[in-house]
Order: sequence, then structure tokens, then C-alpha cells
Amino acid sequence: MQETNVRERGVALVVEDDALVALVASEMLMDLGYTVHQAGNADEAAELLGDNEVAVLFTDINMPGSMDGLSFARAVALLRPDTQILIASGRQHISADALPHGAKFLSKPYTEAQIRAALITDRGSPVS
Repeated sequence: MQETNVRERGVALVVEDDALVALVASEMLMDLGYTVHQAGNADEAAELLGDNEVAVLFTDINMPGSMDGLSFARAVALLRPDTQILIASGRQHISADALPHGAKFLSKPYTEAQIRAALITDRGSPVS
């Protein structure tokens, strides 16, 4: 991880109920320069979101709790339009028109290169 990028990239919130998948996604985002917080469902994520300025929301779709990841992503897109949103699933594919405005979909398993390509820096270019 490049320490100089941590402050520039900001916080990523990984919402995933599978601990191993959450760990892998978190490590990929940390390698890209993000400080990562994890939540196992949308309810936990909402609490973390309230306490942090989140640059990236990275969420699975199928999760336990009061809402699934897609519903949570839609709520975040309305409340925090500057937050980049990545939605992942290994069970279903979501078309672009079903995603919140500006969100990107990644099929599991995804790679760090796919995450990097989906993220945009403040300057409008992909994360390097």
C-alpha cells in the first residue's frame, strides 16, 4: 500500500456478510490507497456511514438484515451523491438501468484490476 495515497483516496465502506470475501475486497481497496471499514449488513453499514465521510461504498447484494445491498446502495446514492458505489454479486447480474445513478456492477469473483477500473479519482480519471 502506498501511504501517500491513503489520505487522497479516503474511506471505503465494504458491506459483505461473508467474512472471507469482505477481507479480500478490503485488502484490494487498501492496496488502492483507501482506509477501509467493514460491515456485515446494511444496518451496520448505516451506522458506519453516519460517522464517516465515505468516498466508496462497496456492497454485496444478498445480505441479511433490514435491506439488501442494492436497496442500501440506492439510499446512499440519494443521501450522499458524491459517494462512488460499487455493487457486487456472484448470484445475479444487475443491468445498468437497475443500478443507482453512477453506480457500477462487478460480478464475483472480481479482481483488483476490475475494482481499480470501476473507481474514479477526484480528477475524473481511473484510480492508478
